[in-house]
Amino acid sequence: MNTEDYKLEVEKELDNNDTYTAIDKDLTQKNENKVKKLVENLCKREIIDKDMKKYLLPKGTCPGKVQANPKLHKQNHPVRTIINGRNHPTEKIAEIVENELSENVRNLPTVPRKEAREACKSALENRTNTSIPTEDVLKMMDLVIENNNFSFNGKHFLQTEGTAIGSHLGMNYACTYLGQWEENLFQNSNLQPFSYWRYVDDIWGIWEHGALDPPRDIRTSVFGNDVHISWTVTPIQGETFSRISLFDSRRKIVAIDSSNNYTDVKFPITEYKIVNLTKCLDYIVKIEYPGRGLRSGVTEKRFWMTENIIFADINENVTISWTTGIKEFFSVMSPSSSVIYETDIDSIIDNSQMVNYKFDTRTNDLKAINITVINVNSKDGGLYRAVKSEIVDGCALLVVKGKPIKPTLTLQPEHPFVGDDITITCSSTVQRWPAGFKTSNLRYAFDGNFRGVIKNNTVTTHTLTKADNGTYIHCQATDDLGIISNMSNTVTLDPYYGPNQIVLEPANTVLKVLEGTTLGPIQCTATCYPGCKYNWTQNWSGQFTPVPSEFISNQNQNITVPNIQRNQSGAYLCKVDHSEAKRRQGNELNISVDVQYGPEDVVLQPKITVINILEGTTLGPINCTATCNPRCKYDWKQNLTGHIRPVPAEFISNQNQTLTIPGIKRAQTGTFSCRVDHSESKRHNSTNFSVNVQYGPDNVKLVPSDQIINVIEGSTLGPIYCTATCNPGCIYNWKQNWTGRFRPVPKEFISNKNQTLTVPVMKRNQTGEYSCHVDNTKSKRHETTYISVNVLYGPEDVVLEPNNTIIYIQEGFTLGPINCKAICNPACIYNWNQNWAGRYQPVPEKFISNQNQTLTIQGIMGNQSGAYSCHVDHYDSKRQMRIELLVNVKRRQTNAKYSLIMLLSIGLGGCVLVLLVVIVVVVSFNRRNRGNISDREGTNRSAPAGVFTDLQRGNSAFANDYSGLQSFTASVPVQDHSTFGYASDDCGKTAGDDGYIDIEDTRKNALISPQDHSTLSHAYDVCASEADDNGYIDFTDNKGNGQEYITMNQTVYTNM
Repeated sequence: MNTEDYKLEVEKELDNNDTYTAIDKDLTQKNENKVKKLVENLCKREIIDKDMKKYLLPKGTCPGKVQANPKLHKQNHPVRTIINGRNHPTEKIAEIVENELSENVRNLPTVPRKEAREACKSALENRTNTSIPTEDVLKMMDLVIENNNFSFNGKHFLQTEGTAIGSHLGMNYACTYLGQWEENLFQNSNLQPFSYWRYVDDIWGIWEHGALDPPRDIRTSVFGNDVHISWTVTPIQGETFSRISLFDSRRKIVAIDSSNNYTDVKFPITEYKIVNLTKCLDYIVKIEYPGRGLRSGVTEKRFWMTENIIFADINENVTISWTTGIKEFFSVMSPSSSVIYETDIDSIIDNSQMVNYKFDTRTNDLKAINITVINVNSKDGGLYRAVKSEIVDGCALLVVKGKPIKPTLTLQPEHPFVGDDITITCSSTVQRWPAGFKTSNLRYAFDGNFRGVIKNNTVTTHTLTKADNGTYIHCQATDDLGIISNMSNTVTLDPYYGPNQIVLEPANTVLKVLEGTTLGPIQCTATCYPGCKYNWTQNWSGQFTPVPSEFISNQNQNITVPNIQRNQSGAYLCKVDHSEAKRRQGNELNISVDVQYGPEDVVLQPKITVINILEGTTLGPINCTATCNPRCKYDWKQNLTGHIRPVPAEFISNQNQTLTIPGIKRAQTGTFSCRVDHSESKRHNSTNFSVNVQYGPDNVKLVPSDQIINVIEGSTLGPIYCTATCNPGCIYNWKQNWTGRFRPVPKEFISNKNQTLTVPVMKRNQTGEYSCHVDNTKSKRHETTYISVNVLYGPEDVVLEPNNTIIYIQEGFTLGPINCKAICNPACIYNWNQNWAGRYQPVPEKFISNQNQTLTIQGIMGNQSGAYSCHVDHYDSKRQMRIELLVNVKRRQTNAKYSLIMLLSIGLGGCVLVLLVVIVVVVSFNRRNRGNISDREGTNRSAPAGVFTDLQRGNSAFANDYSGLQSFTASVPVQDHSTFGYASDDCGKTAGDDGYIDIEDTRKNALISPQDHSTLSHAYDVCASEADDNGYIDFTDNKGNGQEYITMNQTVYTNM
């Protein structure tokens, strides 16, 4: 079938079918609003819960879609329309109605709506579970049935009869109706099928009660060689003709026409004429309805082709006569084909065996046959004929009459009940032989104290009552010849009644009983005559089966179930039958037994005992399920702080079964329990699980909390505690950045599960940034906090630049700049002091610059001779060091003698200076080889005290001031110079050659005054109040040592 043909066929089906009507617009939105209104009402009345409401509310709806399947097994292949109801507004509520009707379904027919609604209502009222009231289910059903709109090929339609095959509701709705229809049919039928099965619209059964009623009352009339046949047609649906067949006495088929052995006569014709039959033969005519499927029975009638008929009563003598055309040598035969007599040419030959026949053997007219039958009986009835060589010529039919047989009264139903309509039938039969001669319409007469309507051979009494008990009736029959039968038997009415007033005690329609207790006794009683028969069945597994006999007592009236179990829940049906008749109209009453149990099998889904969950994520959904009847009552509680409290309602859903906590917080760590209660048994059960909310690291901090820590070199850093909040516990790692990148802190500095950092004897190369890295292995989160450690040290390596301890300068010249330098962290604090008059005082600020590091005295005066000291302080460590410089300012000299002496002195000093340099080099070399002098990294060897030939050290400021300095040659041995030494402080730092200048003087050769020389003093540092003799070399004489000192003869500055 191509597409266009398909569309035409579907549209033809829709247009020419009373089931559908065309509409001018799409009703989908209107129907959706109707469904929403109904669902909202059901939820408001708590017939359904919120989850069911959400499911039933239509979303994304559309009209139904028509599909059609061609019926290939039928002529012209008509189509069967199927409406696809997916996404139709009524789709979901149709499921509900389907489910509610599921107890009463078998299979699916097409049904009228009004009758189907009544059947559905009756079925819904007999449900075992009526949580949704019948009226509400019917409202949903009406909404589905009456609003089935659909579209096809751009047109809109509405179904006005039946329900759509494609609807969820279709099957159970239609089958409920047909089940009721079948029940009514079989209850009101006297005849029942042996077996009956139906699947959808196909029925299979076994019928034991014969075929359909055949035609009746066949009559025949013989005219010469023709017979006229008539009959009465019985009511039968779907048949259109009667079929007539003809057989001879041997039941051999006789052709009625040249083409067939039978003929069909269309309704409403009920008569037919058969011509050209052989006279003096008997025939059988059969009439039936030859329809499709189940054929009717066959009615047959025997007739004789003769018009010579003689009637006789039983036991009388009767003369039979007829004329034959045979002249000689023929036989006269009885109905039993026995020869009565034979003839020859002119006489009759007697058959001595035939003693009950008389005939004139002396007659001269052999063709005139005249026979007397003596004491006629039933065997004498039949066709008497003249036969020669199987050729029959002439005959007479003897019909023997008798009284109609004694009538029989039959009662229908056989055992009538109060309320029944009864029919009493008087039946008799005409006694004529041969059997089947014509049809006698008997007349019947009834006698008795009955009430009712007489029609032919029946009396009908409507609505039998108990007052009809004792009514009697009898009858007689009269045939068409006026012969009256004997009186029939007498029938006395004794109507049965019951079962009536069926009652269950207790009278509950639903009986709730706790598992393990005893159900009953439940007693079933009813009123019956003559008695009731009780039978208990149970529906535990979807079908009714007999209740075990051990639970039944009191002549099957009582049921008692000790220790009842949950699998014994269901409907218990007491069926009451009449003890003498198989009648069950209104004869059963059921009670629904609800075995209550639980709570049992309390489980969580997923199955858990401990949940580790990250803070901020969602816990759940966790479903708590249990086995209960009736439905369990669920209650969630939490134990977060040692107190058990209800879980907030916003975390609970699905009728309290489901726990879901979005964005869970650490404060919600604890135990959650699901308690399940049974409202009837007062039993409860519970299960719980622990929730461990994992979080962190948070609140990462260091104690102490300083961002920068200053620590003195050599002291201990820490302990510094790194703390954080984590669950599970934090993992700590310390790292250090000393050289530009982070590396793990050595393990010996880490303790307390890596939380604590302690560095004993801190060194300056450990200055830098320290980080505490905190990890949470579960959350994969980490945090880091930092602290800067500044190692404080100094002052160290205090030096003057230029590196001299004594300076001779001509008055008026500029002293300096002399820079004081030291190593400190943080930066050193410098202060210059001067000792001009026997005590130290700060150098005036005008001579100080460069953050107090530099000393510069322009136009120095003679009174500014003396000791200058540079004090170096460390603010944090409170340490200090000092270095001194002796300045000798020479006043100007102008006489020639003095100038000459100075020149000579300078010359001599130059020689001495050269010699001293050689001596110093040799001595220094020897000391280095002996290991007497330890020199720190990059140490510069100090120049011998008397050597000043190269004072400027690359500084132009000193080029002119000190160029005239000359030194005399020392007269002491080289070894005596060993009194020179190095200054060291108590912090373990050896002063370099540039830090302290060792000068020893014998005073007696010095050109400076003793008091000037006395200004030299010892160096101090913060670690000791005064350096000992081994630490610093004093500038004063060591007179008590008996050693010689290097003498330094200073030459007077000249030309300066």
